[in-house]
Amino acid sequence: AGFIAALVAALADDGLMILSTPNRTPQSKWLMIEAAERIGMVPRGTHHWEDFITPAELAILLEDAGMQVGQPMGIAWNPMKGLHLSDDLALNYIVTATKR
Repeated sequence: AGFIAALVAALADDGLMILSTPNRTPQSKWLMIEAAERIGMVPRGTHHWEDFITPAELAILLEDAGMQVGQPMGIAWNPMKGLHLSDDLALNYIVTATKR
């Protein structure tokens, strides 16, 4: 809540905030921590799964801070496409919010 409040305080009236963050799901724990950190794609200890935030939790924090939240979009990974926008929010997602 403190981090969101600081971001909102730095935003101009009617300003647009764009956030991207991992989702706290079993899929993100497996792929981002168990797989990526174990095989060395990401340094060990980079991610703390219990600190990941769900889209619903983030929306509440943003709304409580006076923001109007847009529809989140997933950032998915596929061997054929790499990272791409998706309806799948399981790993990472991106959300927009406008200061009211």
